[in-house]
Amino acid sequence: MTDTVIRTERLTLRPFTVVCAQAMVDGNPGDADWAPGWPAPDDVDVAKMYLGNPAADDLGRSFGPYEIVWTETGTVIGGIGLFGPPDESGTTEVGYGVAASFQGRGIATEAVLGVVTGLAGVAGLTTVIASTDHDNIASQKVLTKAGFGYTHQDEQKLYYTRSLG
Repeated sequence: MTDTVIRTERLTLRPFTVVCAQAMVDGNPGDADWAPGWPAPDDVDVAKMYLGNPAADDLGRSFGPYEIVWTETGTVIGGIGLFGPPDESGTTEVGYGVAASFQGRGIATEAVLGVVTGLAGVAGLTTVIASTDHDNIASQKVLTKAGFGYTHQDEQKLYYTRSLG
């Protein structure tokens, strides 16, 4: 397996590199073109975690964070990532964020579908889970449109799952 670049109708999903993660932490895009509002503080936190433990192999990069790139312009407009390779039951979790200047265009849904379908079956992946805050209606809609079903909630989060088999 080599680094997995996933392409959708409008997006290119590129696995993080140490260079892109460091640029996010430094707040300096270098040669990259970032959408206004990218990266958000949560995305910088993901970059810091990545730098603390960069993926050592192709499998780790495939199941780690990705940049969401607007293919037409090459602009980085968000991030999406899996929280590691599937566990023994074939499950991993997905998280995502899109720059405010690109929200409301179906980009998060397209990115989630791209990752889920692009990695289905790789390394035994059979199920993807996700969670969102109670008041994050937009994210709840993304998950529903991407084929995730609501499973339960606690005081802080709503939980969703999608089977790939």
